[in-house]
Amino acid sequence: MTFELHPIAFVRSARVETIDDDWDAVTSVIELTESVPAESLTGLDAFSHVEVIFVFDRVSESSIEPGTRHPRGSPPGRPS
Repeated sequence: MTFELHPIAFVRSARVETIDDDWDAVTSVIELTESVPAESLTGLDAFSHVEVIFVFDRVSESSIEPGTRHPRGSPPGRPS
């Protein structure tokens, strides 16, 4: 089975590094593409949260870790 994705928005921030940490310190915005009218977001503020599917398109295939690992280098059994 194959899925084809078409972006409806882009996540933008001032961050340029593709490091795998400290994303909580970054403020980002979601910019809709021209094909999505702004009024499609009408009423969104009534919800407590939204789910955003994000494709990390700037990560090289060789950098992807398919196995498990401990966040931020913390040892097993310790919170990150």
